[in-house]
Amino acid sequence: MTGRLLKGHQVADLLNVSQKTVLRWAQEGELPSIRLSNRAIRFPEDQIDQWLQDKLRATPKQGAVENPAGRRPLAIVERVENPPRKEHQ
Repeated sequence: MTGRLLKGHQVADLLNVSQKTVLRWAQEGELPSIRLSNRAIRFPEDQIDQWLQDKLRATPKQGAVENPAGRRPLAIVERVENPPRKEHQ
C-alpha cells in the first residue's frame, strides 16, 4: 500500500457525497477502508482511486436504465399530452 490515508470527510468531498454515506459504504464493505480503532477509520487514497476507476468503467452508457439498488423497476406509463375529449350528444 502506498499513498495517503484519507479521512471520511476527505473521501466525501472527493466523491461529492455526505460523510455519512462514505461511512455507510465502508461499513457495508462497498468502499475500501482500514479500521484503526473503534472510532478511527481511514481510506487508502490509491484504493479509493482504483475503486472510483472501477465504478466509472462499470457505469452504463448514457441513456441506459439500470435497476438502482436492486429495486424492482417502476411501471412505465405512457403519457398522453392531450387525450381526445368525449363529446356529449
